[in-house]
Amino acid sequence: LYPFLASSLSLGQRGAIPYVMIGLNLLAIAAGLFFLVQFCDHVQINKAYSLLFAIAVWAPISLMRSTAEPLYLCLLAAGLFYYAARQDFLKSAIFFSLAVLAKEITLATVIGIMIYEAFFKKRFAVLKIFAIPFVVYALMQFYVYSQFGRLWFFSSPPAMGEVGKMIPLQGLIAAWAHLLKSVQGFSI
Repeated sequence: LYPFLASSLSLGQRGAIPYVMIGLNLLAIAAGLFFLVQFCDHVQINKAYSLLFAIAVWAPISLMRSTAEPLYLCLLAAGLFYYAARQDFLKSAIFFSLAVLAKEITLATVIGIMIYEAFFKKRFAVLKIFAIPFVVYALMQFYVYSQFGRLWFFSSPPAMGEVGKMIPLQGLIAAWAHLLKSVQGFSI
């Protein structure tokens, strides 16, 4: 989503893309801050806590390195706001779907919400709505397959070589596997 927006908003001017990326990140930080202020107001906690979002370590790094984190976190904050404060599940699912297009780890949040809705709230009809981000992710994977002949989930993106494995949490899984293999008598 982030490269698509940067490319589209640069209006065909390749030299403008880096500036558009910085502008997108600034806008995403501001919008994310807005949703967090609204959420803090809803749960009646000090709104100053939402400032941590804007001054977190990732914010200046994202401006220097043009990462997708501000967009992803802004969309995630919007989805959580509409879920928790407004109880508008469809808007929440739409924002989560957009966040999935920015970073796939959004699905972990959606899974948590689905578990909460199923086991604690017993609102099973809501699960269909929160399946939308999974459908969007699957459609994105099918599109990638139609364009490149392989899924990024199972192999590297064509332009990134071996560095850009796209299996979610692969580094964490590999670290745990290495740690467990080092424990004497444990095998995977």
